[in-house]
Amino acid sequence: MQAVPPTVVIVDDHPSFRASARAILESEGFEVVAEAEDGESGIAAARALRPDVLLLDVQLPDMDGFAVCRQLDLNGNGPAVVFVSSRDVDDYRGLIEQSGARGFIPKAELSGGSLADVLARASRAFGTLPSGKPGFPHEPPSSSLTWGNLPVPHAPSPAHRPTRRRMSGR
Repeated sequence: MQAVPPTVVIVDDHPSFRASARAILESEGFEVVAEAEDGESGIAAARALRPDVLLLDVQLPDMDGFAVCRQLDLNGNGPAVVFVSSRDVDDYRGLIEQSGARGFIPKAELSGGSLADVLARASRAFGTLPSGKPGFPHEPPSSSLTWGNLPVPHAPSPAHRPTRRRMSGR
């Protein structure tokens, strides 16, 4: 019997990121059920559709992602929130841990595998997804990184990190 794919609502104010995230996640086994461009519409979609996962940008035009979390019930009835941002996790670490979110993925590192990894590690720490779905479309890597009880995605290997070119005025 094949597991039902986790459902996802993507909340981000950039249409290009929402489209890319949808394409990536759907191609890797997730079911994206809605997109929202701001916090209010993200809250409405989460309440109406009851997705397993809310992929939530930290910075939105009407409120930040942490305010969205405060308005959702994250104690078993709300979706598993995973934050995304173009900024580094270190910029938000304390706020993410206090928010009740399941984890954080840098936007540049979003993939079905990175989302499944965060969710799998979080489900070991917090229990199953709100829907009680038994699994994820991907197996997480065998080694995992955490900060306290907060899952953090793997950093790219040095061979995959972008190099910085030094500009000189000479």
